[in-house]
Amino acid sequence: DIPEVKEAEMCAKRGDWGGALQLLERATMVLSSVPEMKLQTMSRTADIYQKQGNISKEISVRQSLMEVAAAEPGCQQYVPGAVRAASIALLRGGEVDKAIMYNIEALQDLKDPLARLESEIVAAVILTHHPRRNNEVLGIIDGVVEECQMERPARGGGGRGDNDNDDQE
Repeated sequence: DIPEVKEAEMCAKRGDWGGALQLLERATMVLSSVPEMKLQTMSRTADIYQKQGNISKEISVRQSLMEVAAAEPGCQQYVPGAVRAASIALLRGGEVDKAIMYNIEALQDLKDPLARLESEIVAAVILTHHPRRNNEVLGIIDGVVEECQMERPARGGGGRGDNDNDDQE
């Protein structure tokens, strides 16, 4: 546990955004040699900017977070989440086309079914805000439903009526 991070969380709980940001920025510099912790601290920093209502700073930090996650060895598993968070921030900032671009590029590289599903849902949400591409949403949703139906048997079911022993007592 990093003291600056703990103290920053206390500042955030009190609504002292400036104090929290100052401490998190200091912690980010200290943690430059520990990539996973650096990413966590950058994410918290972006969250503070979001709570503060500073969308441009939030977007900037989330874009940096994507770049760091992609560049750091052993941190590539954080890229999909970083892209989704940046895409949502861009959407809130009114940059719908850029949010769509980020998501489309990320979807091309995703192999993990759950990460792909989450990213497709975010893509659908983003597309609902585009004046000319909102018709693509239904296609994405259909694809998500189809993927879920294909995944269910592979995971052993779990839905109502999936238990073969229902009629045995």
